[in-house]
Amino acid sequence: GGWGAVFADPTLPLQVDIGCGSGRFVLIRATRLKGAANVLGLEIRAKLADRALVWRDRLKDAGKVNNAHFMSGNATISLEHLLGSYPGGVQLVSIQYPDPHFKKRHYKRRVVQPATVKHIASVLKPGGRLVVQGDVPEPLRYIRNMVEQHGDGCFALSPENRGAPAPRAWQNMAATPADSDTAADDAVDGVIAASRGDGDDDDEVVNVNGGEERKTGGTPASSSGLLHNEWAGAPEETEAYSS
Repeated sequence: GGWGAVFADPTLPLQVDIGCGSGRFVLIRATRLKGAANVLGLEIRAKLADRALVWRDRLKDAGKVNNAHFMSGNATISLEHLLGSYPGGVQLVSIQYPDPHFKKRHYKRRVVQPATVKHIASVLKPGGRLVVQGDVPEPLRYIRNMVEQHGDGCFALSPENRGAPAPRAWQNMAATPADSDTAADDAVDGVIAASRGDGDDDDEVVNVNGGEERKTGGTPASSSGLLHNEWAGAPEETEAYSS
């Protein structure tokens, strides 16, 4: 039981993607970081989390991944409870392309609330990171304000977002050879493509940077490597915080 039943090595640092949708980003991230970190996807929609576990199991059976897992739950309520017992410590939390909920009366539905920020601050290891990215500026500014107002002084804008070099530890983690990146992407996309024959055809198509990209449960394909590369120079609307 416990984390030992979830990951092959629960002493590795954990990276968490909140609102992971169908889980493509998590699976690619995990294949790239195999042996270096575990990757957990949290998704409020149980159907998507269950389907991501099916994809994960197919990759696991093929020997491609043993460090990815998915859970269904509300991060605002359950994050600290879920992650507080993880033995390897939480290294990174990412929130990507959050639902904007533009109407003010719907702000309470946004994924980041004061409680979310406090939970993230409580589970991140010293020097850990909170990374936020999206293509709609207003919700990202809202998240940044939440972090600054409710982070209890635990977060500071990361060096590369202030024009300074990223810490060497993060640069080293980002330096994965391009050929292995391609292999990771192909392995994951092969499993996803094969599942289309099982009736899985409910991904959205969204407009990203002026062109249509396949949106796989909240993370456009074009952003799959962002967390891998953003330490060298983050996009304008990405906020990376260090705890």
